[in-house]
Formats: sequence, structure tokens, C-alpha cells
Amino acid sequence: RGTAEMPTGLIRNVRRAIGQRASGREPLILVFNAMFDEPVDWDEAARCAGCRLTTDVKRFDDAAAVVFHVPSLAKLPAHKPPGQLWVAWSMEADANYPRLRDPR
Repeated sequence: RGTAEMPTGLIRNVRRAIGQRASGREPLILVFNAMFDEPVDWDEAARCAGCRLTTDVKRFDDAAAVVFHVPSLAKLPAHKPPGQLWVAWSMEADANYPRLRDPR
């Protein structure tokens, strides 16, 4: 079994999009579901300066941003905290995963 490599640019762009929303603390970015249930390669993902990363879904309400791997996502959470950024992540073509056009 391998690991799911988080594209460094993805995490960096999420951090940039969050900006100062985290009220002075390093914002928490939750990887809600990894690519096809492979463990996240934290060596690549950890290159995000100024943010904290987790896969602990119990921290959902604390996260400034939540990253969803759309092709392997069973369903979206029932609620979205105000101001939380949701990010759809995929490296797949929508021809193979039509759900990418509208993941709802």
C-alpha cells in the first residue's frame, strides 16, 4: 500500500486563500478524506509554512479549511461552519469521474 501525495501547491494555495481568517493562530487545514483511502504523505504536505494539518475528522468544526478528495468522497458533511473554506481536490479527469462537475 502506498501513500497519497498531497500536491504541495494545493496546500499552499489553501493557506493563501485562508489568509488571516484564523484570528492570529496558525490555521488548521483538515484533509477530510485522502486519495482513495491511502494514508497522506505528510512529508510533502508539511511544507505548508504557517498552518497546521490534520486528517482527524473530529476537528472538522475547528478547521479553517477542509480539503475533500472528490473521486473517493462518499458524501459531504451535513453542515458547513460559517467562514470555513471547502476545497474540492482531484487529480482525475471528469470524464472518468462525472461527479467532479458537481460533487453535490
